[in-house]
Amino acid sequence: MSTITPLAAIERIIETGEDAWESIISLAMSSEHDMSERRWLLGDLGLLVRKEYGKNRLADFATKANIARSTMNQYKNVSAFYETDTRYQFPNLSYAHFRTAMRLKEDAFVFLSEASSNQWTVEQAQIEVKKRVGIPTPPIKLLDA
Repeated sequence: MSTITPLAAIERIIETGEDAWESIISLAMSSEHDMSERRWLLGDLGLLVRKEYGKNRLADFATKANIARSTMNQYKNVSAFYETDTRYQFPNLSYAHFRTAMRLKEDAFVFLSEASSNQWTVEQAQIEVKKRVGIPTPPIKLLDA
């Protein structure tokens, strides 16, 4: 018995002439959620490695896990910044929202609450953080040509 992948299922929908847009969006959202969860897990593991084995072993851990050291440091730093409970208070926000909000330091939680309430995309959150820290932002392109 062969297993059909989600992508193959969507391709079959398209082959039948049906509109697959909602299926594509759903799969992308599910995949992004899974990626966010993995980033949190890797960050938490990085914190554990550092605590149990010392900061010098974190680079070895990143190498063994086939993750760039800078990426592992980012995951670890984001995980260290937020309490585990905080991560689950905003289920509509991704890991990238949390990473972006860190730039606001002590105002990050308030920002996350605002981003969640307004259902900001990651791009909208990044623009808003830049405004708040005083970085000029280019005008938002409203329509693709």
